[in-house]
Amino acid sequence: WGDARGTAMARLVSVPVSLAVEAVLAGEIAPGVSAAPSDPALVARWMAETGGLAQYLEKVDHLA
Repeated sequence: WGDARGTAMARLVSVPVSLAVEAVLAGEIAPGVSAAPSDPALVARWMAETGGLAQYLEKVDHLA
């Protein structure tokens, strides 16, 4: 799946990585390998940014 912007897989990998790099540079998250961020505002911003990249994307809270 994809379009003129490239494959969905390429975008769904590269865009979150670029968002993480920007967050590290802004001091929002620590550098290094870690689990997904837990800050709700940061997660919401990233989900909004990546939401249009996939044909279907859903956030599931398995703890709710």
